Amino acid sequence: AYKVVGRRFGDLSIALVGFSASNTMFVLQPQFGPAFLAVGVAIGALTFGTARIASRSLVLTSVDEAYVGRAFGLANSWGLAATVVVMLGVAELTDHTDSRWGFAVAASVSFVAALVAGVLLRGASVGAAVLDDSGDAGDADDSGGVGGPDGPDGAGPDGGCHTPANADVRVVTA
Repeated sequence: AYKVVGRRFGDLSIALVGFSASNTMFVLQPQFGPAFLAVGVAIGALTFGTARIASRSLVLTSVDEAYVGRAFGLANSWGLAATVVVMLGVAELTDHTDSRWGFAVAASVSFVAALVAGVLLRGASVGAAVLDDSGDAGDADDSGGVGGPDGPDGAGPDGGCHTPANADVRVVTA
């Protein structure tokens, strides 16, 4: 699914829409019985997986190659720590209410996290588009070095060390 969607939309859009759709399915799953639950899990898994690929591509294209491992480690550690806290809170809520509330709160927390990350990433790319590495105003087609072209030669502000996440790597040469 990511290969098809990635040709038409940017990674940030794919991640935000994918996580939002996954959260919507998460809220709807317990509402309509077992048949909808089975379909909802499949749709939610597809949208979550697609969004996850896009978000990992954003990390790969946004961080210098020397720090990619650290960036993934930091993202995974914070994600796991937040998951434990949210799971404990949702479990406590579900014990005192109904499972539908647990699904809704978990989806809401995930939606807010995706929205905050999207706003922060969009703000970072807008700020990077205003000034490139030399401190000069960027070109009209400047994407801030997040996998997009920067100038007529297509090299990013870092000299072209990043490959767009949706690039066909079979045709990229060193």
